[in-house]
Amino acid sequence: DRTALDKSEGYKQERQISKNSYNPIGITVICGDRTPVSCFTYEAVCQKDFSGKPSRDYLATILDGAREHGLPQSYVVGLEHIECQD
Repeated sequence: DRTALDKSEGYKQERQISKNSYNPIGITVICGDRTPVSCFTYEAVCQKDFSGKPSRDYLATILDGAREHGLPQSYVVGLEHIECQD
């Protein structure tokens, strides 16, 4: 649900846009049958002190998803070599 997603991304509607790490934006996705679907995603906000490195927990989630969905092994190996935050 949207409230849970906002919480997991650290998004607070009442906060200044520049103070959130991610802000929701509307997008249109084209499905395999060419049907357009309106949805949203989160867009990263540039932060001066942002290292660009994911947390270990976040990378583990991405790796789990890549493996579960059968993404190419070369892609998974690339993810495994991403440096995380300390």
